[in-house]
Amino acid sequence: MFQISLKKHRLTDKFLLLLSMNEQAQAQVEDFDITQAKTHELYLEVGANYFKYAVVNPENKAVRLLSHKASNLYNGLHDDWLRSHFAKTKISLSSQKFTFVPSALFHESATQNFVKYIGATDHDEVCVHHLTDAQLTIIYALPKLQLDKIHHYFPNAEIYPQIAPLFKGINFGFSQIFGKQIFINLRDTYAEILIMADKQFVFYNLFEYQNQDELLYFALLCAQENDLKPASTTLKISGLLGADSELMQRLQHYFTHTEMIDQDSLPLNTSQFEKPIVSSHFSLLALHLCGL
Repeated sequence: MFQISLKKHRLTDKFLLLLSMNEQAQAQVEDFDITQAKTHELYLEVGANYFKYAVVNPENKAVRLLSHKASNLYNGLHDDWLRSHFAKTKISLSSQKFTFVPSALFHESATQNFVKYIGATDHDEVCVHHLTDAQLTIIYALPKLQLDKIHHYFPNAEIYPQIAPLFKGINFGFSQIFGKQIFINLRDTYAEILIMADKQFVFYNLFEYQNQDELLYFALLCAQENDLKPASTTLKISGLLGADSELMQRLQHYFTHTEMIDQDSLPLNTSQFEKPIVSSHFSLLALHLCGL
């Protein structure tokens, strides 16, 4: 099986605060306000203990607002932006209950055969998503209660499993590179690890980790199980992690070619933010590519 607040800050000087997972912050460009929501798209990423969203102009692909909150989404639905009407809403939801099947072998009628295999219960809804570029179908389970709430508050939203935007973003930005690449996307206390080899999808898993040692262990284990040599493999990091952080330095000790995801790896205009935002919010912003 493939697996795996700071108070609101207005960017009058085009400056974006670097956020940490323990902070709550919101930033928007100077000439943008909530009355313009209906012509923009909302991208929302929901984790177990956090949610974050971006507002993007679909015409010029400009990111207009970013928000991250270390809180349960349903405690934050008083947020005026989340209650606004947008031209389109895309949401990624996390699940540890999933598996992959080659699309050529998948039949919709066989979906229920995977219920026990992925650990789904009567309280879950089993869903299907096709990763067309990888020729894979992901079968995953989400709590029915969560889906009911999402459909209630965002009735016209497009729903995606957490791997969808991550894979779409990586496939867009890095699929033309030969050789082996490991991507680690940090989500609160979870890490997604995805491996590409010679432009092909190889591996994916989602791990919960408690400390840096556990994350290093998972990264090295994934490399070993996929016959990768850390010293000669490129490792790209995304998520709320600074390039000079202790974790980054520890990863570089084993994976010599370790760096943050490139700022230009997504087809979005982020020029109104002086600080890099793509590496910090890669999986969120990559929702732009889903459904295209």
